[in-house]
Amino acid sequence: MTRAVFWILTFQAQLLCDMRRYKESEAKWRQAATEFKGTQHEPMCLFMANQATEYQGDYERARRSFKAFMDRFRTHLSVGSAARHIVYMLADEGKYAEARAFGEQALKDYPPNRTTPSLRNHLAALATFGKPLPAITATALDGRRVISPAVGKVTLFYEWGPGDKNLHLLGQVLALCREFPPARLTVIGIVRDEARDEALVFQKKHHLPWPNIVGSDVKEKFPMSVLRYATFILDRRGKLRGVGLEDERLFRMVRHLSAQPE
Repeated sequence: MTRAVFWILTFQAQLLCDMRRYKESEAKWRQAATEFKGTQHEPMCLFMANQATEYQGDYERARRSFKAFMDRFRTHLSVGSAARHIVYMLADEGKYAEARAFGEQALKDYPPNRTTPSLRNHLAALATFGKPLPAITATALDGRRVISPAVGKVTLFYEWGPGDKNLHLLGQVLALCREFPPARLTVIGIVRDEARDEALVFQKKHHLPWPNIVGSDVKEKFPMSVLRYATFILDRRGKLRGVGLEDERLFRMVRHLSAQPE
């Protein structure tokens, strides 16, 4: 198979994923993995296929597939990321002890690589899952009063800033604001102290509906293991339920939490 065929197949697979046609995307990634079996491209194709399975919400099959990937490609760079995805899925289902146990065992069983620190970070954050974060009261950049937790509503914290790497999540957060009324979802933006003026201009120019506070309002109150992530979410009782949420995981978690009783 030629390099051109590889790029065509993977482009088609990623395009289907971007269109949220995850079942078709998975099939295309697995086709690419078969076509390039035994080459350097096979692990990446299988990893992306497993991720598409996860995005379908089929967590049980996705966990099995990621674990099989880890056992087959023990020294591959993506093994740490595969372990992290399994931890994510277990945690998203509220299986915090099982998620922590799996992650800690993976750190022992598989060779470390540059993705290992992110797995360690997530295990540190897991210690706070299911527990309430400290209450905060602050004044937003536009003068609004911000109180967290917002009792009876899901609260999503989103760390961003003009030009920041987390800005790619802006469209997803805006889509959530369109899908969920303020009575069900509260979004609180966090921006760097030194970027407050630039962020306020950006907020007004692009009509961002949520209030934005500065990092110093929360850095002394929230655990650093949580603040490392661009997003973290509280349920309707103010308990931390997830960190590092984006794409389908983010939408699924908000829908799940907003449907739960207070």
